[in-house]
Amino acid sequence: MTMLYGFFGTITQPSPLDGYGTSGQIILFINNMMVFVSVVGGLIALFNIVFAGFQYITSNGDTKTHEKVMQKFNMSILGLLLLVSAPIIMGIIGWVLFGNATYFLNPKLVTP
Repeated sequence: MTMLYGFFGTITQPSPLDGYGTSGQIILFINNMMVFVSVVGGLIALFNIVFAGFQYITSNGDTKTHEKVMQKFNMSILGLLLLVSAPIIMGIIGWVLFGNATYFLNPKLVTP
């Protein structure tokens, strides 16, 4: 257990967060959560693509099913593109505005 001292008095840090430290390591925690969300999003998109392929194979030439399958497939691919391009876009914005591509991707928390 880590004891944190601050404006609100003594705060006991929860034991699952001990690995993140006490001096601005919330950035690491948020980064880990973003990696988790990206992996889960990728797995969901993969599942949707596989399921759409299965529906396409078993549709027996039904045009309505083909349209639904193509829409599901296209939305899954679009979701994957957004998952991949979001960090790239943030890197470009950070480089253009602040001269540092990792400004948003790996921020530095300034403490007093």
